[in-house]
Amino acid sequence: LPDSAKFREFMLGKIRGGVPGMTMLIENPEGQWRGAAGFADLQNQTPMQPCHLLRVGSITKTFTAILILLLQEEGVLTIEDSIKQHLSSSIVERIRNADQATIKQLLNHTSGIADYSDEIDFSLAQLDRPTRKWTAAQELEFVYDAEPQFAVGTKRNYCNTNFLLLGLIAEHATGRTGSALFQEKIFDPLGLSSTYFSDEGALPDQLVRGYWDDLGNLKLRDATGVTFAHHSMAGGSAALYRISTRS
Repeated sequence: LPDSAKFREFMLGKIRGGVPGMTMLIENPEGQWRGAAGFADLQNQTPMQPCHLLRVGSITKTFTAILILLLQEEGVLTIEDSIKQHLSSSIVERIRNADQATIKQLLNHTSGIADYSDEIDFSLAQLDRPTRKWTAAQELEFVYDAEPQFAVGTKRNYCNTNFLLLGLIAEHATGRTGSALFQEKIFDPLGLSSTYFSDEGALPDQLVRGYWDDLGNLKLRDATGVTFAHHSMAGGSAALYRISTRS
């Protein structure tokens, strides 16, 4: 691309500013450019490459939304359905607003359901056991009987619990695991050969190391093994999809 030098300098600027490593893909009518800068592994000084695998965090939610809409096209569910139609009563009875919210309201973050990731007990549990393999059920327990953020449909606020529930709904409606649904309905049809979902928590060797300044002292600590979200798909909000710029 004509602006490839600018793209490269942008990345190098980020590295000089303290980012351990990054990859970038630019595609427009003029062509395609892929680049990488910094390191995939600071300890071993492994240079970052465009083909390295990265966790994509909450971009997972985009895939989950696509899955739900595909299931609607197939007539498995509709986004106007009440979520209580597709969840166990044990969940609906313990999560405020779950008896009123629709699938659409989970998708557009207007359910008002409490966000488990905002709960102090959840944050403390993560710090106490950073590599714990969480299940959807265990994460939902942190918002059992918690006050809702607002009445259903009255406001909009980003909420991880919404997409955790959407993952459960997809599994309940189809009787299949989330990883199988993503592979069959999204990854395979689109030829996403470098996009993965791990429901057993195994970290591939080529996964870029992750770092955080958890103590606020400007010192990066390797946090690759830290479980920021559960490994069971039930969670469409999870961070365990892995995608590289090859996709």
